[in-house]
Amino acid sequence: MSKDTENDFLIQSEVTQPLISAENQPKPTQYVDNDNEIPKDNQFNLSDKSDDDLIDDEQMENVFAQDEGEAFYEWVFVFAEQDSNETGFCKKKVSEEKLFKVQEKKGKIKGWITDAGLSIRESSSSENTFSYMEIGATNKTLEEWAEKSKLRIQILGPTEEDNLGYAEFISSKKGLYKRATEECMFTSSERQKIIRTIIETRKKDGGCGLNPTKLIKRKYVTDIFALHNYSELDPLINRWSKSCRPSQPLDKVRDYFGENVAFYFTYLGFYTKWLILLSIISIPFGIIQLKQHTPAPPSALFYSFILAIWITVFIEFWKRKSYTKALHWDTLFYEREEQIRPEFRGKMVVSEITGEEEPYYPGWKRKFKYIITYSVVCVFIAIAIVASVEINRKRLLENERHLPTNEMIGYSIATGVCIFVLNYLFQKVAPLLNDWENHRTDTDYENALIVKFFLFQFINSFTALFCIAFIAKDPTYLSAQLSSILIFRQAIGNVQEVLIPWIRGKLKIRKQKKKLRALQEMGLDMIQISPIETQSKFPRYDYTIDDYSEMMIQLGYVSLFSTVFPVSAILALLNNVIEIRSDSYKLRAMKRPEPRPANGIGTWLTILEIMAFLIIISNTAFVAIASKDQLDPYFDSSISDAQELWFLVAAEHILVFIKISLRYIIPDVPQEVEDAFQKDIYENRLASPVTKTQFFDRSLLDESTQEK
Repeated sequence: MSKDTENDFLIQSEVTQPLISAENQPKPTQYVDNDNEIPKDNQFNLSDKSDDDLIDDEQMENVFAQDEGEAFYEWVFVFAEQDSNETGFCKKKVSEEKLFKVQEKKGKIKGWITDAGLSIRESSSSENTFSYMEIGATNKTLEEWAEKSKLRIQILGPTEEDNLGYAEFISSKKGLYKRATEECMFTSSERQKIIRTIIETRKKDGGCGLNPTKLIKRKYVTDIFALHNYSELDPLINRWSKSCRPSQPLDKVRDYFGENVAFYFTYLGFYTKWLILLSIISIPFGIIQLKQHTPAPPSALFYSFILAIWITVFIEFWKRKSYTKALHWDTLFYEREEQIRPEFRGKMVVSEITGEEEPYYPGWKRKFKYIITYSVVCVFIAIAIVASVEINRKRLLENERHLPTNEMIGYSIATGVCIFVLNYLFQKVAPLLNDWENHRTDTDYENALIVKFFLFQFINSFTALFCIAFIAKDPTYLSAQLSSILIFRQAIGNVQEVLIPWIRGKLKIRKQKKKLRALQEMGLDMIQISPIETQSKFPRYDYTIDDYSEMMIQLGYVSLFSTVFPVSAILALLNNVIEIRSDSYKLRAMKRPEPRPANGIGTWLTILEIMAFLIIISNTAFVAIASKDQLDPYFDSSISDAQELWFLVAAEHILVFIKISLRYIIPDVPQEVEDAFQKDIYENRLASPVTKTQFFDRSLLDESTQEK
């Protein structure tokens, strides 16, 4: 094997481009270093100014200069110095040959990183089982690559609150942009994107030419993660998680975590506020239900009308909110410039469009893999259906009309446990299936994973309820089942998301401290656990899929059968108030997610639209079945059952018509957003004082207007 071939696994393919696109940059925020604080004598001296850093424009004469030699460290490469088990603690020493090979590759990686102009700071774990390579960049390097990769940052406005749009960064005109801090133009998340771009860009273009995924796969690097900056994160979490106000610091969340995480919390907050309205509406219907001692009174039909209108208006106003945020965060068209995933495998061919070499994977191969992967998904779905039917068999198949209360609660809890266990198992299998399918872009990968997750979780979560509603036709049992599952799922979900990762991290640190105390008792010097080592033991937060899926399933519990349990909206509201805080705390107890762009909730919006139709059909059909005895007095005795059925079918069609009408009546894009888009983003940027060039293609605006 030649030397070049041997090192090929470390190098990105020739088609690798910078990850930063023109529309995906976070809004600037204040930078503070991580817990590995730089000594005070090495901090920036803000009084030192360089003439090169000042611009001729008089109104920009307050721009601060900075020491270009100081680096901002944002990423960590973890190297194994000894074999270790999954928990990260030493198990046995590696062979000298393997250790030599690891160190040899580590030296080459270090050389490639420094050759690209990045800075390195090295340290070791408390037991010397791992070494940590912090990777950073100076202001000069950051600005050079921001300009090279056409990073867009916010234009400086008259006041802090003014948003004049975004423009491509040009270092010679940096005084025209809004600065993140006095020390640096860029926020921490922007710096992470820039440094990651340098790491993955091919060597002939000035980058490191490294493929982090392959480095980990070949076990030359144990882990790669982004550093938390606790001096910045802790004030954000304290303000975010401890406040009782419904509002969230979404811009700061976006500045620190990126648009992908910020859009999840935007949706969660928006959905929670709309639950307040539904909760208020549900109270009188819950009172009527209690007074009439039936879970399906005649008023349930009217409540199903309200639900249909609520879910439709909620979705349409969310679209408006999403467009507003995407415009505000400059991510409206980011998917048009999405790059190939480093994990994508394919034969190198010359593209007919670009004329450059890029990996190609035949579509028929992926379709063949789809047949296999979705067959596995179907097996899990079959197991979920059989389990749900078996648990509730006594009620479904043995025609036990009136179950004792303790049995009813027992079956409900058993159903909840079964749902939780099967969801947990599928969460382990689905990513493996998705990896094997070999998706080209991150969006393709995430969308495929969303389909698998939600398809299984929806069937797993609602099979028992649909069987009780339409086979057993028992509103009382359905109400008990729905309330028990909703409460159980929400309680277990919060424990699983927050408490378990927190306990797991604490146990790892406690175990490590115990070992260090044992070393001290043996007469060895006490070694402190560094903040980087602590972060390296945190669980990884890769995607928001689990969080979105949880909210979508909850929406199903609130809406699909809420005619028999209207106060489910109140339970969901109380849970979400806690969920916002617990999810924010969860982000602190996990590795920092890589900042990723987003222009909305993506495929989840399609799922919302599908659920809206299911909600209308399900509620109308169930009211027709469960409320027949209560509705009979309202029909003339001469009207047949078939005519009553046609009446309810007509009611369902009316609801669908109302939904479709509202969808067209309520515009997706607010008028003020459309005006701002055309004025500030088209006209102003066309003649931008920064470059005097056109910043985007007019066809994008025309296409967007036609779609609206």
